[in-house]
Amino acid sequence: MYETDLFQLFDWHERDVSLYLDSALCVYKPPPNKGDMGKALVEHDKEKGKAIMNYSGDDNNEESEFSESDYNVQEDTEDDDVLFDKSIDNDVEWGGPNENSMLENAKSTSEYSSEAGIECSGDDFDSGIESNEENKELSLTVFNSNDIYNPSFEIGMVFSTKKEFREAVHSHAIKTRRNLKITSNDQRRIYAKCGEQGCNWHCHALKIKNEASFQIREYNPNHQCAKTYNVKNVNSGWLSKKYIDAFRADPKKNVKGFRNEAIREIRCNVSQFQAYRAKRRAIKEIEGDYDEQYAILWDYAHELKMKNPRSTVIMGLSDGTKENKKFDRLYICFKALKEGFLSGCRPIIGVDGCHLKGPHAGILLTAVGIDPNNCLYPIAYAVVGSETKQSWEWFLMLLKEDLHILRNDIYTFISDKQKGLLPTFENIFPGADNRFCVRYLHGNMKTAGWKGLAYKRASWAAARATTVHEFDKCITEIGEMNVKCKEWLIEKPAAQWSRSHFNPWPKCDILLNNLCESFNSSILDAREKPILTMLEWIREYLMTKLQQNRDRATKKWDGKRICPKIKKLLEKNMDSAVDCIPVKSNDLNYEISCYDGSRFTVDLRAHTCSYEEEQRSQPQVPDEMTQGDDVPVQEVDTQSQLVE
Repeated sequence: MYETDLFQLFDWHERDVSLYLDSALCVYKPPPNKGDMGKALVEHDKEKGKAIMNYSGDDNNEESEFSESDYNVQEDTEDDDVLFDKSIDNDVEWGGPNENSMLENAKSTSEYSSEAGIECSGDDFDSGIESNEENKELSLTVFNSNDIYNPSFEIGMVFSTKKEFREAVHSHAIKTRRNLKITSNDQRRIYAKCGEQGCNWHCHALKIKNEASFQIREYNPNHQCAKTYNVKNVNSGWLSKKYIDAFRADPKKNVKGFRNEAIREIRCNVSQFQAYRAKRRAIKEIEGDYDEQYAILWDYAHELKMKNPRSTVIMGLSDGTKENKKFDRLYICFKALKEGFLSGCRPIIGVDGCHLKGPHAGILLTAVGIDPNNCLYPIAYAVVGSETKQSWEWFLMLLKEDLHILRNDIYTFISDKQKGLLPTFENIFPGADNRFCVRYLHGNMKTAGWKGLAYKRASWAAARATTVHEFDKCITEIGEMNVKCKEWLIEKPAAQWSRSHFNPWPKCDILLNNLCESFNSSILDAREKPILTMLEWIREYLMTKLQQNRDRATKKWDGKRICPKIKKLLEKNMDSAVDCIPVKSNDLNYEISCYDGSRFTVDLRAHTCSYEEEQRSQPQVPDEMTQGDDVPVQEVDTQSQLVE
């Protein structure tokens, strides 16, 4: 009976050692046979001076000198240590110099334990590491995610996720220019091998227990196949992730140039379609999805109104059922912009529309004014589906309400004569003056058949004429070149394109719609982005532009009473006035004689001149300027609340 108990004790000890070996990957030594084990225990006890038992290995000997042998064995734990020392090779440790042989012995140990009838669950063999606490005791290599495009593998390397291991395999395939593929991929393992027949390269990773990490358990780095130029692991997803920073720095990078750059760097073939899709995926990741941004446009409008009180943000939906209604148009006018325009800008507004790029296209309508320094001042903008009479009416009606326009006759609008715009002005702003860009007028003249430098110079001379007499003279010269061209110009109202017939109230003589053209040019990059990204780009641009103007005024205009561009214009007129001889009639009226023999009258009280150029182009200057004193321009606070 004692012999049976003793071997049961050894069986328990063997199972404990086997489980420990599978966890710690140590080398296992076969246990001694039954006879040798008994002799070893007696010899060991004699050396210690303790005769525990007299055992010769005979199964029939049931006598024992110690009736409480189980107690003695339990108390004397040093005997277990002896058996443990005889069964374990302490010279071999995890991470030692002979790591490959150690793993082979560990593998054989696992097979021996299975043959011996030791029961172990599948989770016990997920990996050699079971917890983060044991990681501290073992020297493990953790994969650096920064090396995802230049990976290197080794046995025992730990990856944070299965996705990271898979991406590293793809990058390794492109780096070594071999076709690698994933052969097994489930919750507890992922195997990769070379796709060429006869090649022994493989890499096996198993899941670490109670973690999402995976560890390489088997790896053969040797290839028996040759490198190839056409690597199947190269795809648009991998290319977009690798070169996303390049597209973030230059979103307009040419597809052909990007393809050549990628081929030169990775030394693998990249098709034209792969390069195109890679760019599209990278741009989508950077700027957002075109369709998804329309879904959150309503929340964006609500956020703008909440962060910019008293700003106007109106979104229109297409007709249809409640479930099928879609985005149709969006109007935005910030409180800071409309208050700044009403406080210090001239009563002249330029309107224009420009096309939006992208899969959904559309038109961006803009309204731009002129600030006290003769620079453009954006007022409002809107996104509509197309440029029609209905869209212009909707935009201009909202603009009229925001600017509180009660008298139409004091405002002047300049445009490029877009489709549907003329009847809209007549309906929304009856009595307001309208001007049309002379550049587009000359373009229509060329389309009608009158091309050449002579027609261009004659038409521009008529537009720049400041008196009716000078305008009639220019029209006569055009009639001498071509009568039909003269008739074509006469059909166009002179008040819409010639300074000689402009209304003097706005004190502005511009002939071109450069206000809107300049604004459209400045937002050119934003017009090809998704709608929400575009709107945010424009908002940030306006906020930055206004702040730059304030900083410039604080640093450079401090102590100056007149804006720089207006002062230069006055100085230019003063230089021209040297050739004029004033003859005083009374304290407020003068007669001016010019070097060319012409004479004009000037009324200082009424601020009028018979030459008519002064009253049409002279900036708004108070009466004190006639006495030589500078007066300050009204300071406009446009800081307000363009979203922080």
